[in-house]
Amino acid sequence: MEHLKKLPNTWFTRIEQQTIRGTPDVLGCVNGVMVALEFNRSEYSPVTSLQALTLDNIANAGGMAFVVFPENFKEVFD
Repeated sequence: MEHLKKLPNTWFTRIEQQTIRGTPDVLGCVNGVMVALEFNRSEYSPVTSLQALTLDNIANAGGMAFVVFPENFKEVFD
């Protein structure tokens, strides 16, 4: 979150709600575009089918949706 909050023209919040399955870990807005981030431990840890559906729905609605893991963090952050 510290890296995300340093970006200009952005807002991010961590979703702490455990009962809403499929909701990405972090939701935000960058220059007017919704951004959803699902954090996983490694690229070999798949997201659930509900998480994938939610990320696809956000992307199909014009938002940006990413699965973030240590191996691709810099690429997503950039």
